[in-house]
Amino acid sequence: MFYYPAKIASVAQSGFARDIQPAALQIAKPPQPPTISQASLWHAGRDLAGQALGRTIGLSVLVALTHIESGKLPVQILAAGAGAIAAGTQAYLIGKYQIGTTSALQKTAVGLCTVTAAAAGGSIAALGTMPAITVLASCSIATATTSLLKFLCAGHTEEHQFTNKAKAVALGVATAVSLSGMFLTEVNWSTAESTFAARSIASLAEAAVIELCKSSLEQYGPSVDRNLLNFESKAGVSLMGLLPYYAATILFNGVLSAKLQPANDSHAFLDLWGALTIGSLANAVRGAANAGAAYLHHMNKANVTKPDTSILRPHRGVQQPALEKMAKKTAVRFFLSSCRNAVYFSLREKGMSILAASCIAQACYAVFAQNRDLIYDLMQGEGWSEPVLVSRSGSNA
Repeated sequence: MFYYPAKIASVAQSGFARDIQPAALQIAKPPQPPTISQASLWHAGRDLAGQALGRTIGLSVLVALTHIESGKLPVQILAAGAGAIAAGTQAYLIGKYQIGTTSALQKTAVGLCTVTAAAAGGSIAALGTMPAITVLASCSIATATTSLLKFLCAGHTEEHQFTNKAKAVALGVATAVSLSGMFLTEVNWSTAESTFAARSIASLAEAAVIELCKSSLEQYGPSVDRNLLNFESKAGVSLMGLLPYYAATILFNGVLSAKLQPANDSHAFLDLWGALTIGSLANAVRGAANAGAAYLHHMNKANVTKPDTSILRPHRGVQQPALEKMAKKTAVRFFLSSCRNAVYFSLREKGMSILAASCIAQACYAVFAQNRDLIYDLMQGEGWSEPVLVSRSGSNA
């Protein structure tokens, strides 16, 4: 009879354990992984917030600089220096990794391309010159073409060396031809916009703030890690996301932004703030579309660096900015923005309406802006993968 209370206690304890077990298991249950819908929305939200803040600060810088009457020449010098550094750095890093600097021929081609890009970048940022844009657009096409030669190379040493020489010669010839065209096609190098250099400095401030936000908030909330894809898949992502971003850019940055601007090219903050910030919606579309495209490419598993790793990352909070990465991406964004502004004001100078000039400039800009991350990848040494020979046996041989 003495064991009965002990048995009651044992039963009570086991019942209590059964009662608290579900709650304990519920507490220990791991969080659900994010979905692609959640990640895409967070990408859109982060890009929208960073763009709105960056554009607001950039506009504030523009308004401040346009009120300094005696600062026109110093601002032009500062803009020229920033443009030269941004364009020259991109040209050198892309040339260094995509062409090489082993032989004298390669060094000459990379050096010529770097100096040319720096000179063109400085003139674009300070004066808004259209001929310089023609040069760099030609060099960009040449760089993309020569980069493909590495991908088409069979991988043998002799052919690889020949390909490197061919890339150097092709880029050198393209640079020389585009330089000649620059001097022959147009005499007037600068636009009629007197505050173009100030706008370039404002674009630099805007680009720096946007890239700071992107670097810090990249993993705030669910996100897609595009670095799990190789260059081929990253190029595919850019191609898939181009159409929605292209349409959104023309709609928000082109049509709606132009309609919100005053009839004249104003420098007042309130006249331009609404027109600028509404363009942030285009980048929200870009962020969501590219996230979805990257997820689809990762599901294919064809061009993935780590097939067993999920491309969807959970929330990890605010990250410390990677300063070198941020600086390179700022240079790319700033330079593309300066080229877009030069195209816009050149068209305005020729008598085109704000709406037409804005749509054309944004249409040209969207193609390069969508591939902005690919430009950075090329600057990091990524590129088309070398073909791999796969040995086959049996009936499939």
